[in-house]
Amino acid sequence: MNNKRFHKLPDYLTKEQQREFLRVANTFHNTKPVFRKNNVLLCIKLQLYAGLRIQEALDLKPINVVIGESTKELRVVQGKGNKDRIVPMTPPVYEMIGFINSYLNPKKDSSYIPFKTRKAPWVWYKKIGQEAGVEIKGTHTLRHTFARNCLRNGVPINVLQNFLGHSALQTTLVYLRINPSSEELIEAMEKIKEEIE
Repeated sequence: MNNKRFHKLPDYLTKEQQREFLRVANTFHNTKPVFRKNNVLLCIKLQLYAGLRIQEALDLKPINVVIGESTKELRVVQGKGNKDRIVPMTPPVYEMIGFINSYLNPKKDSSYIPFKTRKAPWVWYKKIGQEAGVEIKGTHTLRHTFARNCLRNGVPINVLQNFLGHSALQTTLVYLRINPSSEELIEAMEKIKEEIE
């Protein structure tokens, strides 16, 4: 009997789905009262642009954000497996956190996203996905999308492992098994054509 374990491939969003999901999220952000504090939009950006797990996003506090002249990073404290790690702060996350710090002035030791359970953001993810026509199978979908975006743009697998907080490289390697989408294949063929011509 073959005991080899088969892992389900991670769900992710294509570039077009990401654009549409963010477009609707920004619309919700501007019109729905629950979004006035930017909670869900920040949660989305922490997963999609920093690869945080949903609980790590909910636990992020101002004291975990390091901004200096040449440093912009998030310190993910006591992530899964009680391991701390540092994640670079991408412009969308930096801008969102800067906005919240400027206009809402949160306490340094209180969470940016004051949801008490992981269910609250998941409810909004589903609503946004439905309006955008994008299937979100779980909050991890955005984290998986971050990982895939990193690999597509040349981030080394061992660096991605550190970003995601995986203790074993084997866990990160599953992202290499995702087949490119038609959109990505066309892009690749166009690049090859440009190089040849």
